[in-house]
Amino acid sequence: MHRALLAFACDQLMLEPALRAAGKSWQEVGATVPMASLDHGMWWHRDVQVDEWMLFVQTSPTAQGGRALGTAAVYTQDGALVATAGQEGMIRLPA
Repeated sequence: MHRALLAFACDQLMLEPALRAAGKSWQEVGATVPMASLDHGMWWHRDVQVDEWMLFVQTSPTAQGGRALGTAAVYTQDGALVATAGQEGMIRLPA
């Protein structure tokens, strides 16, 4: 159950760094910008408790041509890496 909840949470957040690289944010664009998850993968390194504090370290190594790659490393409060995630998404920002 906790792994499923973390996968759901990651899917909601992974494209934020790509928006930030374009000078935008989820709060700013809301539902006005078409976005879609094209592919999402997760690698589990340890058991996870989603009701405990976690640190998401997010990056967007590339974003161009309406597609973006988002990555995240998820750590526990004591610094253990519990999961790594990657997501390719479509983002259509207005010109």
